[in-house]
Amino acid sequence: MRERKFSEMQTPEVKKRRGISPIWILPIVALLIGGWLLYKGMRDAPVQIAVHFDNAEGVTAGKTKVMYRGIPVGIVRDITVDKGLQTVALGIDMDSGIKDNLVEDLKFWIVRPEVSAGRISGLDTLLAGSYIEVQKGVSEVACRDFTGLPYAPAVPETALGLHFKLKADELGSVQRGTKIFFKNISIGSVQGYTLDNEEGVTIDCYIEPQYKHIARKETRFWNSSGITLKGDLAGFKIHMESMASLIYGGISLYTPAEKKDSPPAENGEIYYLYRDFDEADYGIKITLQLPSAMGLAAGSSKVMYRGFESGIVKSLTFNQDEKHSVTAHILMEPQAEFVLRKETKFWVVKPQLSVNRVENLDTLVKGSHITFKPGGGEFCDHFIVQEQPNSEEILEPGRRFTLIADNSRSFSLGAPVLFRKMQVGEITGFDLAPEGDHVQAQIFIHEKYADLVRADSVFWKVGGMRVDAGLDGINVETETVASILAGGVAFAGRNLEQKSASPAAKQFTTFTVYESYHEATKAIASLKPKGLMVQIKAESLKSLSIGSPILFKQIEVGEIAGFRLDEKKQGIVLDAFIADKYAHLVKKTSRFYNVSGISVDGGLSGIRVKTDSLKSIVSGGIAFYSPAEGEPVETDHLFTLYDDYQSAESADKGRVTLHFSKANGLRKGVEIRYHGISVGTVKEVKYGADMQSVVAEAMIDRGAERLFRQDTLVWLVNPEFNFSGVSNLDTMITGPYIALTPGEGEATSELTALDAPPDRERSRGGLEIVLETATLGSLKRNSPVYYRQVAVGHVTGAELAPNS
Repeated sequence: MRERKFSEMQTPEVKKRRGISPIWILPIVALLIGGWLLYKGMRDAPVQIAVHFDNAEGVTAGKTKVMYRGIPVGIVRDITVDKGLQTVALGIDMDSGIKDNLVEDLKFWIVRPEVSAGRISGLDTLLAGSYIEVQKGVSEVACRDFTGLPYAPAVPETALGLHFKLKADELGSVQRGTKIFFKNISIGSVQGYTLDNEEGVTIDCYIEPQYKHIARKETRFWNSSGITLKGDLAGFKIHMESMASLIYGGISLYTPAEKKDSPPAENGEIYYLYRDFDEADYGIKITLQLPSAMGLAAGSSKVMYRGFESGIVKSLTFNQDEKHSVTAHILMEPQAEFVLRKETKFWVVKPQLSVNRVENLDTLVKGSHITFKPGGGEFCDHFIVQEQPNSEEILEPGRRFTLIADNSRSFSLGAPVLFRKMQVGEITGFDLAPEGDHVQAQIFIHEKYADLVRADSVFWKVGGMRVDAGLDGINVETETVASILAGGVAFAGRNLEQKSASPAAKQFTTFTVYESYHEATKAIASLKPKGLMVQIKAESLKSLSIGSPILFKQIEVGEIAGFRLDEKKQGIVLDAFIADKYAHLVKKTSRFYNVSGISVDGGLSGIRVKTDSLKSIVSGGIAFYSPAEGEPVETDHLFTLYDDYQSAESADKGRVTLHFSKANGLRKGVEIRYHGISVGTVKEVKYGADMQSVVAEAMIDRGAERLFRQDTLVWLVNPEFNFSGVSNLDTMITGPYIALTPGEGEATSELTALDAPPDRERSRGGLEIVLETATLGSLKRNSPVYYRQVAVGHVTGAELAPNS
C-alpha cells in the first residue's frame, strides 16, 4: 500500500528564478538608514572645547548651557580641575553649527545673579540656574581651548558708537555697567576701569550709535550718582539727576552753551570726570589772594556784581608764603571775561553795622561774598584782594560836590545830605587829601535838588538823636530817618530867613564843612534863626540833650541849643532857644522844670502817672510856666531848673523840718493833715545828724504856716489794732500821714514829732471835766458822752490819777 503511494507521487519540476530575492530589501534599507544616521551623527556631532575659569560656582555638568543672544549653543559636558589647582576646566559640547566661529578671540563668562549697591542683574538665573554667555570674536584663527572672563566683556571697539575714556581722581560709585545719562535718558554705559599708576582711575565708556552726536569736544562729564546736598544758613541746595542714577549710580554729561559749536567727539577722546554738577560747571578760572578766608566757604561763596552772580569760589588753599595768605580759586562766568583786567579791583563784602546804616545784612545769613569794580588793562587771571573802597558809584543824574573837613566824623558811605531836614543827596566817598592835612568827602545831590546848593551855601555835620512823638507813635531820627546814630551833613544858605541870591553852585565846587550847626552859627551869624536865647541852671544834665524840646502848655516853643559846666564846675548851664513868636511867653517870673521821662507817684491809695509829651519821654525836655505877670527878659537871662512841676510850684512855699525818732512808714509824699485836710507834703526824708533819728523836710501850703508854732504837736498816724478795736483803718489804703494840733507861741519852722498821738486833745472850747474811775473798762479816746441818749461830748483822753 505504501509502495503504491510513493509510486503515485509526481516528480517536482525545478524552475530557475532571475534577480535578487525580496528578502534582502529590509537589510538594505536598514543599512541605508544606518549609514545616513552615521553620517548625520558625524555631521552634527558637537565640537568639544575647554574653557578655563577661576571657579565653577553655579555650573552643573550636563545642565549648564552656553547661550548666545538668548539661544542655547552648547552645554557643559564635564568639569575638571586644572593642574596646579588654580583654575577649573569646563568641557563644553558646542553646536556644530558654530564650529567656524570658534576662534581665538571668542569670549566666555559665567552669568550669575548679582545684587550690588549699583545694580541688580542675572535675576533669571535664580530659577534657571547660572549659564555661560559667549561673545563673538573677529579672528579667523580656529581655537578649541579658551580662558573664561570673570565678568562680562566690554563692547568691542569695532562696534558702532562712541568709545572714549574718562579720567577721575577716584572711582566713587562708578562700576561696570553704570549708565551714562543725558537729560535723564540712558545713552551709554561704563565698560570697565583701570588704575593709573596709583594717581587716578581711567574709565572706559561707550555711547550708543544713535546718541553719538550728543558728545562734543568740549562736553563735560560728572558723577551724578546719589544726591548732592549743599547748604548753609541761607538755605539748602539739593541736586539729583534722576531716580535711576540715585539707585543705580550714573554719569551725566552736558555741553556748555558757549561750546555747542565745538567739533563732535571721536573714538579715543579723553575727558575729565568731575565730582558733581557744580564742579562740572563751565567758566573762566581765576585766583584771588586774600589775607584770610574768614567768612568765605568753598562751593558756596559767590562773586557778585550789581546783584548778579558772576562766579563762585571753588576752593580755598593755604599759601606757604611769609604772610601765610590764602588763595581763593574762583570760577567766573564766561560773560565776565571782559572784566578780568589788570586794574580790576576785588574785595570781600561782609556785614557792616555803621553809624548811619546797617549794610549787607543778607551776608549774616548767606555769608560773605566777593565783588569787584571793573578796570582796564590787559587780561589777568590773578588778583590781590583790596579794601572796600570808601566810595560808591551813583548812576542817576545829579551833581557832585567836594567837602573839606578836619576829620571824617559823620562821614560814611550813604550818609544823608540834608536840606531843611529833608534828604536831598548822600555821601558817595571820602578819603584823606594827598597832603594828609584834611579829609575830602564827595557828595551827590539828586538832580531835582541840585539848584538848592548855592555858591554861598554853608555845610555842617549832623549827628545825635532826635525824637518826634505824639499819640500816633514815635519817630526816632537823626535829622532824617536815614541817620539813626550819626552821620551825614546838612546845608543851608547864609541867611535862613531869606532866599539866597547867590547863583547855583557848579559841579565839583568845594565847600568847607563845620563840625556842627553851633560852630557854623558862630562863624556865620546870619545863620541863626530869630528868637530868644536864655540860660537855665541845673544840678545835672540827666536825659537832656541838644535838641530836647522846651514846652509851654505841651506846645513846643523852643529847644536846648547847647550846654556847659558853670564857672564853679558844680552844675550845668543850658543854652535854651525860644522861637521868636513865643519869646513873649518867657517872663522874669517864669519857672522851668524837667519833664523828661515819666513821673510815677503811687502807693496803696493809687498810682499817679504824669507825662508832658511823648517826645519828652524819649528825648527829655523842659517845660515852663509863669505863675504871675512879670517883666520880659533879656537875652541870656538866667533861670533855675526845678526837678518837676511840684518843685517849681513849691518854690515860694513855706518849709518846715520835722524830727522823728523812727521812720515807721515815713517817706517822700506823705501828707501833713489838719482836721483831715492836707496842708503840706513831705519832700525829703533823711537821717538826722546822729544817724539815729529821722528828719523830714516838708513843704507847707500858703496860709498854713501859722499852724506851726512852738507848742504845735505833730505825730505820724498809722493803723492801730488793740482789744478795744481798730483805728485809723483808712491808712491801710492811703498810707500814713502826719497829723498836727496847733499850739501857741511863736512861729517856727522846726518841730519834734511825738512818738504816739497825744493822750489828751487840746481844748477846742466848751466844758472840760475830769472823771475818776476805778478802772478804765471799755472807755477810750473819742468814746461818746451821752445826755438822755444824745451825744453831747466825747472822751478826750485818759491817764492814771495822781493818787493811783
